[in-house]
Amino acid sequence: MSCFKKAVASRIRWGKAALLSASLALLSVYGATEAHADVRVARTLLLNQSISIYSYHCALSVKSKSPSGITTICSKAIRNRFKTRPDRKVYLGPKQVAKIKAKSCTLEVQREAAGKITIKCLPPATPIPQRQIGGTVSGLTGTVVLRNNGVNDLSVSSNGTFTFASTATEGAQYNVTVFTQPAGQTCSVSNGSGAVGSANVTNIGLACTTNTTTTNTTTLSSSVSNLALSVTGLTEYGVSGTPSSGVPRVITVTNTGTAPAVNLFFSPPTWPSGTTSFTSCGSTLAAGSSCTITIVPGNTATSDGTNPCTTGTAPIANSITITADNATSVSTNIVVLGYGCIYQGGYVFALDDTTPNTGSVGGKVLSTTDQAPVQPNGVVWGSNGGIGGGVGGISTVDCSQDEIPGISETSTSTSSNPTFSSFASLFSSFYTNPNPFSSSDFASCDGAIDGACNTTNIVTFYDEFVTNNTLLIGGSSPYTATPGPTNRAFYAAGLCRQTISSYNDWYLPAICELGYNLSVCGAPGPDTLQNVQRNLVDFNSLSLVAGSYWSSTEESSYPLGTALVQAFTSYGAPRQDAAGKENLLGVRCVRQLTY
Repeated sequence: MSCFKKAVASRIRWGKAALLSASLALLSVYGATEAHADVRVARTLLLNQSISIYSYHCALSVKSKSPSGITTICSKAIRNRFKTRPDRKVYLGPKQVAKIKAKSCTLEVQREAAGKITIKCLPPATPIPQRQIGGTVSGLTGTVVLRNNGVNDLSVSSNGTFTFASTATEGAQYNVTVFTQPAGQTCSVSNGSGAVGSANVTNIGLACTTNTTTTNTTTLSSSVSNLALSVTGLTEYGVSGTPSSGVPRVITVTNTGTAPAVNLFFSPPTWPSGTTSFTSCGSTLAAGSSCTITIVPGNTATSDGTNPCTTGTAPIANSITITADNATSVSTNIVVLGYGCIYQGGYVFALDDTTPNTGSVGGKVLSTTDQAPVQPNGVVWGSNGGIGGGVGGISTVDCSQDEIPGISETSTSTSSNPTFSSFASLFSSFYTNPNPFSSSDFASCDGAIDGACNTTNIVTFYDEFVTNNTLLIGGSSPYTATPGPTNRAFYAAGLCRQTISSYNDWYLPAICELGYNLSVCGAPGPDTLQNVQRNLVDFNSLSLVAGSYWSSTEESSYPLGTALVQAFTSYGAPRQDAAGKENLLGVRCVRQLTY
């Protein structure tokens, strides 16, 4: 058996560069006379890494064939101890070591076959070319920030050439855009995207123009100047579908000018607890484009400066301002409302979140003061042209008993009560005047819930006549009415047709808008409507109204002489009942929110 049984073992000395391949942790040279499989195993030495060739049982010849290759072969000849002479043969005696170190190039150490190892100097790896990305800017008077591929930013403050600090690999994509426009200018990029070729990219163009009032104008607009939302957590009885309150609402910001709005900025205010907002607006808004701001209400109303406005106070609106470097700012005032807040002239007692979310919440408010005081110095329900008041709680002198069609608690929009024919029959027996009305002059109202409709029917009648009806003081029909209108200050519904807190669309509320107790208003059980008693008296013990007040709803069993009344109370059960139209009761008017 040859002496070259496992003739040369190799051991590794690790350099500071990467570790050698694990498959070559042991490098062996086998004797030439033994038959072994020709298995090629290679290891690469990086610069300053080394490998030791160890002669174990026999002498080893280390021969420099050329500057790029060294061959080591087992030999029977034994010469001097190993010396590093690259231009001649060097022999290792048994148990001597030759250290091969990669000093000027990368070495490949490879066992080509049994008994033969080659060490070759590999040519340097060809690096992947890196290219610069740049171009030329013109017309610039300020500072523009460019961005490449959404990551690399470059500030440019002068005309001429520009180059990004980060290079790009040959073949990679580049995409240069304007990230921040200069103040008072608009810059546009040309040749801004493509693939990196075999040379630096130098043909990107950036042309800047100064914004003027005649060209490149920017004008911002907001879809709403005032926006009201509802707090969350309230059940909106009487609204179709009985929704819950708290619908998010949206402001749309539009650039109606001819140039992009630059450095667009929206800073949310300090919202009531639980309210949040988010926006789709970026830093630039192109001409003709829009973006949105969405407000999501919480369960706390806007503050009056100290407490939430649900304590019976007016909210101090939060303001959102949208600004841009080259446009006049626009603002929207925002409030989050709950029951008891003072808004649009009255106390909020009903909310309607089925209104479009691009505008304000709907609902109803009750005037903050009496339009007529409560008994005994209030106003009669229907007037014959007297002063509209009296003493002792009733006024038989100034009250006219007249039946108004379509406004009793049993009337609906499809079935009027009292009917027009009933009204026409009574009118012909009471008055000598020819009946000037037709059925189309009076609506069929939902008398228990629609005070606005009821009020219109009442005022339609009293605007036509001063009745001169003396039935309550012993007079007898027929009477001759004088041409109207009756002074609206002399009767309950008429008082609600005046301007109150700068609004002129008030009406005398229907009985179920005022409260609950009658079965038609949902008692016992959930209320038919959101109402004043429940939401301004019971709610948080607000007690914002007290005493007996007229509704616009006639009582169906005797519409000629009685109408329904709400007695507000902060203790015990509230009362709803019928009262003679000659009683002097309070008036509190209602209006629907505009949105």
